[in-house]
Amino acid sequence: MAKYAYFIIIITIYLSQSVKAQVRGVIISIDDGLPVRDVNIFTDNGKKYTTNWMGEFYIYTDFKSATISHGKYLSITLTKEEMNDTIRLLPRLTTIGEVVVWGKRPFVRDKIKSWTKDAKDYGTHPSGISFNLFDLFRKKPLNKEEREKHDYIIKNY
Repeated sequence: MAKYAYFIIIITIYLSQSVKAQVRGVIISIDDGLPVRDVNIFTDNGKKYTTNWMGEFYIYTDFKSATISHGKYLSITLTKEEMNDTIRLLPRLTTIGEVVVWGKRPFVRDKIKSWTKDAKDYGTHPSGISFNLFDLFRKKPLNKEEREKHDYIIKNY
């Protein structure tokens, strides 16, 4: 009976050591708290693990440190003692520095003159019938009666 007791004790110690070597947890984004899938975990003994669609990982071998990396997040290296059940990753921000734009302001008045000249050229039609779009917006002078009516409205407003 004593032989079996020693055998059971040795098996129990062996199994407890293998359970102690297992590390499991979940990796989430620190921004929104959602799990991050396809995160690579590289241990110092050369093993690679990947999180599932729920951000969960299981490391079955014994290791001292692990590097956690993902393309959209900053990489982090943790020791086995620092790896708790929830690991939060910071998103990688891609920004550019200050942008200074130099240039001269275009002189618009000359361009407007050329545009109106071109528009006047398009207004004539060889058949004698023409329609000029700019005539709709051209202010026509008021006659004497209309001027008096406008002045009366403005004074009595």
